Amino acid sequence: MGTASMVFLEPPSIDQRIIGQYSYFSIIPSRIENLQDDTGIETFLDETQNTVKYIISTDLKWRIRDMLDQMNINERILFPGLDGITSWMKRHYYVRSGEQQ
Repeated sequence: MGTASMVFLEPPSIDQRIIGQYSYFSIIPSRIENLQDDTGIETFLDETQNTVKYIISTDLKWRIRDMLDQMNINERILFPGLDGITSWMKRHYYVRSGEQQ
């Protein structure tokens, strides 16, 4: 492995959280100028050239969370156990201001 190589590792499935998150670890060198994978797609990486900051307005927060819930992406799946279930229940049964049950 050269200094410009990038590696992905799949951790052992030792608990439900790792399984639910479809986890992979990536080991990336500090600088890669040209990366070409097996599909032939070239990705040019620079320190901040491809860095993007997304700001989600407060108005869209609930709408996006609802869409993620419909795709079964929520706290219950990503964080199995009591922590994930209680976080999901707290959000699921929360009454938004201006709404009635």
